[in-house]
Amino acid sequence: LGEEPDQAAPRSPGERIFVQAVGKRPTLVYEGVAVVRTYHEGGVSEARFRLYHSADDRLRREYLDAEGRPKYVFILTKDGLLSWRPHARVVKVRKYPAGRGVDRFREMDLILRNYRVLLEGEEVVAERQAVRLRLHCRYGNRPTTRVWVDTQNLMILREARYDLSGRPTVERTFEEIHFPRKLDEGLFGPPRGIEVIDMRPKVALHQGVSAREGGVDDLLREARRKLKGRLWLPIWVPRGFELTTVRSYACTKVAPYHYTLHLGYSDGLTVLSVFVQRGKVPAPTQGPVVGSNFRRLDRSGMKKFIYNGVEVTDHSRGSRMAFRREEEGVRVTIIGEVDRTDLLDTLVGVEPEPEPSSPPR
Repeated sequence: LGEEPDQAAPRSPGERIFVQAVGKRPTLVYEGVAVVRTYHEGGVSEARFRLYHSADDRLRREYLDAEGRPKYVFILTKDGLLSWRPHARVVKVRKYPAGRGVDRFREMDLILRNYRVLLEGEEVVAERQAVRLRLHCRYGNRPTTRVWVDTQNLMILREARYDLSGRPTVERTFEEIHFPRKLDEGLFGPPRGIEVIDMRPKVALHQGVSAREGGVDDLLREARRKLKGRLWLPIWVPRGFELTTVRSYACTKVAPYHYTLHLGYSDGLTVLSVFVQRGKVPAPTQGPVVGSNFRRLDRSGMKKFIYNGVEVTDHSRGSRMAFRREEEGVRVTIIGEVDRTDLLDTLVGVEPEPEPSSPPR
C-alpha cells in the first residue's frame, strides 16, 4: 500500500504546475489543430479537429476530413451547444442544452489524493517548449497519465493515457497552436443568414448526477424508489475510489432485466463502473462448479471461470477489463482498468442491502 499524502506539506513542483495548468484552461485564448489517437488491437485510429477558445470559456470545435475541411462544427457556450454540417446540401443549425461537458481533471482533490505528479523533463510539442508530467497512482497497479504543459502560459499541449502494461491507449496532442490576443466574435455564432432550430425544449441531456454534488444518500434513496426495492451494492471497492455517479433506469420493455442501477466510482483519473440489472428470473443454468480461482469452464466457448466460489464470465476486450456474474433474476457487471483481482473482488462482493429494520412499536 502507498503512503497517505500529507495535505499540510508543500506541493511538489510537478503538482504545482499541474494544478495551475488545469486552473488556467477556461481563460486561455488560442486557436490550433489537434489530433486524437486511439490505440487498439487493430492499430491506431486518428481524428483531427480545429479548435478556437475564448477567454470567457467559449469553444468552437471543427471536426476535419482527410483534406482538412470541417465536416461538423460544434460551438459550446454556457448558453447551449450549436451544431451543424457546413457542407451539407441544406445547412441546418441546431441548438441543444449545454450539458456538463467532459473534463478529465474535474475531480482535482481525488487526483491529488491518489496520484503523485512527477516531473520528467522537457520536450517540444507543436513547436513550443513543454514540461512533461507523469501522474502515477499511489495505490496498486493503475493506468498512468502524462501531460505536457507549455512552459510560458501553462497550456496543456498534450495528454497521453497508458494501460496497466505501459502501452498507450489514447493520446490527445496539438499539432499547431497559436495564442492571439483576441479571436473574431463571429467564430462563436452560427453562420449568417441561417435560422437556428432550438432543440432545448425537446431534448433533456441525461448526464447522470454527481454523487459528490448531490449527496450519496439522496441519490441512492431515489434509486430505491425508481427501481422498486433494495439495491445491490459493493461491500468493497479498491483503495482511493469514491462513488461519483449514480444512474438508475426502469424499463419494462427490455427483457429479461427491467431495472438497471449504474454506480460510477473514480479515483480522479480511473473510472470503475458497476451495473446491476434486475428483472425476471432467467432460464435455469448449470449448477455451481467447484474449482480453484480462475479455473476456466469449457461451456459453449465462453470464457468462464470460478473466483472465490462464484462463476464469472470474462467479457474483457483490449485494455478495458469487464467481468459478469449472474444468479436468479440479477446480473452484475463490472468494467474498469484496474488490477484484475481488485475488479473481481469488487464484483463478487456486490450484495443486496439488508432489509430495513422494523420501526419500534
